[in-house]
Amino acid sequence: MQINFKFPSNRLLLSLFFCGSAVILLQNYNISDNTSFLFNLICLVVGLVLCCIVFIPSMVLKRKYNLDFVMLTRRKTPRVYYLIMAFYSAYAVYTAEYFLLRYTDMFHDKYFSDAGVNVIAFIMIAICFYGACRGVNIITRFGIILSAFALLCYILIFSGGVQSLDFELHHFDFSGSAIGFISNTTFFLTPSFIAVIFAILSGYSENFKSRQIFVTLISLAVEFAAFLFFVSFALGAYADSQSYQTFLMSKISQISGLSGIESFYFALTTLSVFMIITLLLCCINREMGESKTILNVSVFSIVIFVLHICASYLNSVGEILTNPMLFNLFNIFAAFIIPGIYLLVFRRSENA
Repeated sequence: MQINFKFPSNRLLLSLFFCGSAVILLQNYNISDNTSFLFNLICLVVGLVLCCIVFIPSMVLKRKYNLDFVMLTRRKTPRVYYLIMAFYSAYAVYTAEYFLLRYTDMFHDKYFSDAGVNVIAFIMIAICFYGACRGVNIITRFGIILSAFALLCYILIFSGGVQSLDFELHHFDFSGSAIGFISNTTFFLTPSFIAVIFAILSGYSENFKSRQIFVTLISLAVEFAAFLFFVSFALGAYADSQSYQTFLMSKISQISGLSGIESFYFALTTLSVFMIITLLLCCINREMGESKTILNVSVFSIVIFVLHICASYLNSVGEILTNPMLFNLFNIFAAFIIPGIYLLVFRRSENA
């Protein structure tokens, strides 16, 4: 069954922007205490510049040769194709767990403490399973609607938080430590996971232009900076002791007495995690050859759920699966190092 057709690349990048938004939406003690807004802004710029660098191999591969990494690997190293794709499938499972564990913890902690985290995970994975079976084309088309909804949510959250701004809370000073710089920059490098999704799924897209990646990352930078600004000057030091600061930001937002804006935050976070896991399942299906879509998606959906159960009972497993430093190492390896090596070898063979 053919479920994937060519679609505009800007639609894929729009969906990836929505995926990247989950990083700041699920931020939970990832930004160091006693760091100022301007200091965090520098960390943000450095982190997203590194994200841009991580994008380079897949961007060149798509722009110059109109190939994605799956097509290149199948063409140049057919004998080790499934070995390489096994690594990328494992990476997809790890990434899905990284966000799913954070999401279920947020849901359980902030919304419905009576619901078990594994029940929440099962429902989310079941919905993502259905979405992945429909294919990348349908999911990215849905991403257009989600992005419009995201814009509405941001308008409500930020406009509702304006009345809470207090520039005496932090001032525009510059304070932070070297350890804080490394920690914060590592956190802001986390959106580099979208470079891996792009490397795998870009073969479905057409009319790609390099500036689309820059626009996506700049848009993420603006979004992240807005949240940093409001958390610093609307919440102040109080935010340092609270979990899920973006949720707290939405909770204090009020427009003409209208409360409940945190419901928009919850919907936005749920949809962004849905988009991430669904696209990762689509990546796995593409890596496995797409001949047995339902089987591929079913098997790895079960793997993700079983791993979530293990992480919920074994704290050590959960800590490994949600470690930002380890996650970024995998991102760099999967998005930059391996595709970069393949690209260099491919270019040499083309020029020979």
